[in-house]
Amino acid sequence: MGLFDFLKPKSNETENIEVIFEKAASDTSYRPLFYRELLKSELYVLTTNKNEFPKGKFIAGKDTKLQVRTFKNGLVPVFTSTDRIFDSNIIKGQVNYAALKASVIFEMFKDKATFILNPYSKVSKELLPEEIRQLRTNGLFETKEMSTIAAGETVSLRLPSIYPVNLVESIKRYCGTKKEIKGAYLAEITIESSKNSPYLLLGIEDNMTNTQEIFSELGVVIRPYLGEGEIIDMVSLSDTTIITEYLKTNQFKIY
Repeated sequence: MGLFDFLKPKSNETENIEVIFEKAASDTSYRPLFYRELLKSELYVLTTNKNEFPKGKFIAGKDTKLQVRTFKNGLVPVFTSTDRIFDSNIIKGQVNYAALKASVIFEMFKDKATFILNPYSKVSKELLPEEIRQLRTNGLFETKEMSTIAAGETVSLRLPSIYPVNLVESIKRYCGTKKEIKGAYLAEITIESSKNSPYLLLGIEDNMTNTQEIFSELGVVIRPYLGEGEIIDMVSLSDTTIITEYLKTNQFKIY
């Protein structure tokens, strides 16, 4: 089931998920990475003193029972590290807690509880039951519709007339979290017959194993930068067309 630990260890090391969480709180480019890493990470829950476990670490058996403390409003506090339990000096002295994989904690509550991550810290976040359910079933990032440019269309590519510096920087930071991405290219595309033209076109060069996942996650990164009615199309550069070949030039390369 997991590992239990009831003594606060003396450690100056910061958990990786903690660093990612703090970045994701203020930067959308890290949010997909936060969700990807969350289920795999070890989190801490507060427990009652009714749990009669030995001090230190041990492997729990299948019949091990754990009583987790919740707030009066029903929220379940979880923490990225033991240090975060003691933030703001709200909890003082010795406290019982257990360290388990986040996936195990969420499974214990069967998608019926709302969790709050690092409730005593400056950066905290509620994790809603539907959000957790989608996370556990790989449905958190919705797949958008695919569009097709018809044969015979008159199409032109150029550098964006107003270069979206902040958007580009956010895309670059996201690409840095995905080792599968080999390159990213951004252009402004005009399709003569389209009423939405011109709009941005983002080309992604990857290893073709999870392109749709990358596009879905990029949607989360890009959305805050789009105004009302604005769109951005994404295309895989593994598809060899006149457009993708022209897009894949240094002129449009951003990563």
